Amino acid sequence: MDRNRLLTIAAALAAVVVIAGGFFLGIQPKLSAASTAHAQEQSVTTQNESLDTNLAKLKSQFEKIDSLRAQLASKREAVPSDVASDTFITELNGIADSTNVTVSNITFGTPAAYAAPVSSTPAASTTSTATASASASPSASATATAAPTPTATTPQAPTVATSPLITAANFTDIPVSMEIKGSYTQAIAYLQGLRDGKRLFLVTSITVTPAGSDGTTSSAPTWTFGGLIYALTDSTSATQEQQSTTSSTASGTASDSSTTDSAAGK
Repeated sequence: MDRNRLLTIAAALAAVVVIAGGFFLGIQPKLSAASTAHAQEQSVTTQNESLDTNLAKLKSQFEKIDSLRAQLASKREAVPSDVASDTFITELNGIADSTNVTVSNITFGTPAAYAAPVSSTPAASTTSTATASASASPSASATATAAPTPTATTPQAPTVATSPLITAANFTDIPVSMEIKGSYTQAIAYLQGLRDGKRLFLVTSITVTPAGSDGTTSSAPTWTFGGLIYALTDSTSATQEQQSTTSSTASGTASDSSTTDSAAGK
């Protein structure tokens, strides 16, 4: 092999080494960097699209902010952050004015910590039917047919809805009892007013005393409505607030102090 051929082979090998070195040392890092940048661009684009979607959703919700604030204010009136017995009494007297009934007494009981309802499965009930027949015969004998086998049925209890956000530490039941004087129609109208009122009130009992049974000369029966109102506070704070309100009321009116709040209406 002559010298020229060796030089040609060496030059070719050198060219290959230079090209390979240029690719791995110069072009390959650039290609890797370009690929990484492209992946980052796609990731940022996807993120921006998600942010644009969320932004559009927030803008849509913000357009309803006034309505949401009004709903929140209504909910806060229905279940305030304190007992607010004075406000509730004012509302009850307003309902009495609109329905032409006389409120004779409003009593607030001891606040109690909220207890979540527990689903209970009713005991299975059995139903059975039995028939008996008598047949007339010359011998005056009677026969009876056997009763069918009882069939057991299990009623389905309604689903109890609870929320983990409502606990005994932040929700309180306050028993309330009120006495009014009025006709049946007026009492129904008063209950309707309670249902449509600002404060959430759950009616748990209704009793009626006929006119004159209480020793008075009133021509209208006395209706007693028992129920619960609610407050977003613990029972200890609610009790302290109620006692404070009671003491202030008793001091201001120079009447005998009581452990319950009462107010006379019309």
